[in-house]
Amino acid sequence: MARDTPPLDGLDLNLLVTLRALLREASVTRAAEALGQRQPTVSRSLATLRTAFGDELLVRSGRTMALTPLARSMRTPVERSLSAIDRLRTVGAFDPSTAVRTFRLVIPDIVGVKIVPTLLARLLTEAPGIDLQVLG
Repeated sequence: MARDTPPLDGLDLNLLVTLRALLREASVTRAAEALGQRQPTVSRSLATLRTAFGDELLVRSGRTMALTPLARSMRTPVERSLSAIDRLRTVGAFDPSTAVRTFRLVIPDIVGVKIVPTLLARLLTEAPGIDLQVLG
């Protein structure tokens, strides 16, 4: 296949998730199962990926499919890239076990007497880097 445009020019980047599954499984059927999609959907995605990369990516080898040399060379970069993207979901996530912060609580003394000791005990074990300033 001849490549007329750069590989990712106009490509739906969601197809890279399908590509990762295809590279892992070397099977359209198993990739579809791993993705929770139907086999025809993954076949259409493979056709789009073949056009985008100007390579067959997966070829019939007897009764199974085999990765082309280009597809084999793409495994690590695709895996690393999508793993980095997967980690975006946790960027900025609050992890009390590693957080180092001070929180100011403004609560009436009568409530503070009841909850602050329990809260402090729990913070010592689950969030040792958290400090409290209790204002009544």
